[in-house]
Amino acid sequence: MLYDLIVSYRISDMMFGVRIEEACKRSSAVFKKSDSLNDLRSIATINDRVLIICDLVSVKSELGAITKLSKEKNWKVFGYYPHIDTDTSTLAHSLGVEYIVSRSALQPKLNALLR
Repeated sequence: MLYDLIVSYRISDMMFGVRIEEACKRSSAVFKKSDSLNDLRSIATINDRVLIICDLVSVKSELGAITKLSKEKNWKVFGYYPHIDTDTSTLAHSLGVEYIVSRSALQPKLNALLR
């Protein structure tokens, strides 16, 4: 098992939220939802292997804080974006987001990662 905890962070689109939750529940990791950075900071212990899944467009203004937190706690970030939004993709790459996929690739990439 790669992750102890998978956190769905500020996923605003219900369709994607359901797909993410279904993929995560097929893994043996604990699944949680979070909508604030304060909640995210306290959601797991330092020893947990955590994957944060987020809509990069929704969290663009706080992506720097998310990646900083993930580096401090040795967590991983999986972000998705509309394939035409190259600025968001470039920003995520520059901030060190580990997994960056277009929305169309979200489900297959997440399923492959969580196997």
